[in-house]
Amino acid sequence: MFILTVEYGYAQDESQRKQLAKRLVQSASVKKGDVVIITGGTHVVPLMEDVAIEVQKAGGFANMWLQSDRVSRAILTEEPEEFLGQKNDFWLTWYGKANAVINLPNSEDYLKVVEGVPEARIAKSNGAAEDMSAKINALPMRMVSLVTPNPAAAKFVNVDLATLQEMASKAINTDYSAIASRGARLKALFQTAKQVHVTNPDGTDFTFAMAPGRMIVVDDGIVTPEEAKSTVLFERWASLPTGSISFAPLETSANGKVAVAKDNCRDGMIKDTRFDFKNGKLENYTAATNSKCFPEGIAPYTGQKDMIGSFSIGLNPELRAMVAGEQNYIPSSGEGIVFVGIGDNTLYGGRNLTNWGGWGWALTNATVMVDGKVILKDGKFVL
Repeated sequence: MFILTVEYGYAQDESQRKQLAKRLVQSASVKKGDVVIITGGTHVVPLMEDVAIEVQKAGGFANMWLQSDRVSRAILTEEPEEFLGQKNDFWLTWYGKANAVINLPNSEDYLKVVEGVPEARIAKSNGAAEDMSAKINALPMRMVSLVTPNPAAAKFVNVDLATLQEMASKAINTDYSAIASRGARLKALFQTAKQVHVTNPDGTDFTFAMAPGRMIVVDDGIVTPEEAKSTVLFERWASLPTGSISFAPLETSANGKVAVAKDNCRDGMIKDTRFDFKNGKLENYTAATNSKCFPEGIAPYTGQKDMIGSFSIGLNPELRAMVAGEQNYIPSSGEGIVFVGIGDNTLYGGRNLTNWGGWGWALTNATVMVDGKVILKDGKFVL
């Protein structure tokens, strides 16, 4: 077992770092002749190098793409308005040459990158990606992402960094075969289901219909050869740590109430979020604190930004919610944690198209019924 330790949220010790790099390359199922793109920020260069070495040892061809908080912020604050949102389809050409992409943490402190930047300017910068999802779906590449805690992330959710790092280490090293087994049982159930009903003690009570024929994605940390053939990117995507089953519901089918005790926004914590789904569309949004952050954040974007887009249930037993006092860490891959999202869902094979990735809410202690059968009760699996 390797431990994620110290400063930047990934293994700093050389032997631990190499073990993590090997795990990432295994998750991407890199083989002889594969062209592999490795992305990461300036703070994870040693890990990028180790991943590149492991790719080469597996017979692949490694290509490192460096990201930078400084450059990202300069684009948002210094790039002339006329150049923001230019189409950048050249990325598709580069990605089209790759068999696999391994994404390491790109930003050391995203909140500092966007600090003081109007949401309208961020939206304009994202405009270049408005039609990218469908095009990316068409590319045959496999993708693996590493998501690990760092000091900035720990501060944002008000949880001790060492605690988050220990949890992430255990989650990465968990028994993924058990996750895959549960995920397979749930997938078989959802594939033939018609309606899902979700409640929780905070006041959530909504239903939605399944969309026949859509992919049900089980992320168990490995992209298998069979999954690599999928026409939907999320079927070819694995994360570490991970463990979830997710899909795009029928967009116009959601009806009822959603209540969330705590939510995070770039301006800070949002408490007691409440809204309705009516024929799939979000309406009547309110919050007890920081109530303007969500509506102001979504305002500059276009498309089906306020329609239900995704639904997931976490499967990893080592990830848990930490919400005592001012803490607000609710990992979507945590066992029994329900996550409902709005916005773009084309990477799931859905119909919502926006120039914005979307927004999601984590529901703890939820009960989920599939065609009247309880599969999750008060956040605990009964299936």
